[in-house]
Amino acid sequence: MDKTRLYIKGVTQLRQFGNIGLIVLTDADQTKHLSMPCNMDRLYDLEGFFKKRHTSVDALISVLWTIIRDHTGTPYEVHVTDVSRGKYRMELQDVEKSIAYKLEPTAAITLAAVADLPIYISPQLFDIQGDKEAKRLLKDITAAEKQSATDEYRRNARNIGELGIGLNPAANITGNMLEDEKAFRTCHFAIGENYDGDAPALIHFDGIVCSPTIEIEYPDGTSFVLLEKGDLKI
Repeated sequence: MDKTRLYIKGVTQLRQFGNIGLIVLTDADQTKHLSMPCNMDRLYDLEGFFKKRHTSVDALISVLWTIIRDHTGTPYEVHVTDVSRGKYRMELQDVEKSIAYKLEPTAAITLAAVADLPIYISPQLFDIQGDKEAKRLLKDITAAEKQSATDEYRRNARNIGELGIGLNPAANITGNMLEDEKAFRTCHFAIGENYDGDAPALIHFDGIVCSPTIEIEYPDGTSFVLLEKGDLKI
């Protein structure tokens, strides 16, 4: 199976969102990044592990997994199986027996860190897929990555810099983005630099989605549908 190994780059606290944080995963070349929401309480424990402040629980898990691996001779891997629609799904896989155990993402990454298990993702989950419009977008994003002078600019070429919901019933889609993004029953997003000044990039590409469905998934597994086929649910 074609797969790309991911490495845990670090953790980020999103103070404005209460107990939600981000775990940042990257490939070996650090050209592609995956920012995965996680529970802030667990984030503190994980951040402590990265800083080498091992707790007794960390040490116990590490020892237990070493015993399991040595006794059974079975290799285990952690896989990111889905990142679609803003949802992150992960599994612990028994490579020899082809058995998979679904795990909550924060737990899966914590286990990988403590037990020294590799994390893999299908390269396709990193790619932009679609017809000619998607291929053109991917070409422009890739060009921005190659032309970026710093890692920060290169990383932010794939950043979601903006997300908005159109609420103006008098606005129409005319090709003028300033009006298009306000049209009712639409949402718009931007790839690249944001307006907060904390994600510099060479690009800022706006896109409009008609009759979108937007579902918010929280770290505890619960979800809320904000928009369904363009209709507000609040």
